[in-house]
Amino acid sequence: MLQRILITLLRRKDSSQVTLVTNVLDESILGKSICLRWNRESRKKVSIPQPSRVQEYNHHMEGVDFFDNQRSLYRIRIRSKKWYWPMIRLCLNGAVVNMWILYRQLNNNASLLEFTRRIALSILTSPNTEKPRGLRPRFLSQVQEDISFDHAGHMIDVQST
Repeated sequence: MLQRILITLLRRKDSSQVTLVTNVLDESILGKSICLRWNRESRKKVSIPQPSRVQEYNHHMEGVDFFDNQRSLYRIRIRSKKWYWPMIRLCLNGAVVNMWILYRQLNNNASLLEFTRRIALSILTSPNTEKPRGLRPRFLSQVQEDISFDHAGHMIDVQST
């Protein structure tokens, strides 16, 4: 079964050139709405027509700008040459900001910094996290002399049977 996909490209000149691409299958994409713009000649705001999708985009862009702003405040900094780490950082930062937005609905006075600190502390103090073990020496020469000869059985001797 073949399905038609309608892609609409819309370009208009506002204060700068705006290009929109959409795959919405309704006729309201070309519907007109009104926006106010400053006119230098008349020195007042005038009403100009604008496609309804531009107005809808501008309305919802407010949330995207807020999200990007909050995500950039306290970024997780992981330095690596691997190509996938920037995507992992983006997902982690985005998850923290989204959780904070949901948490703020219950506690209005919670800041993003305090929320991020609480997450970090809860991960670090979790009883299920594995404690870091001491480093094992690579060579016997790295073991201190007084420890290696105290006959307490610190090192494993490999014996052939």
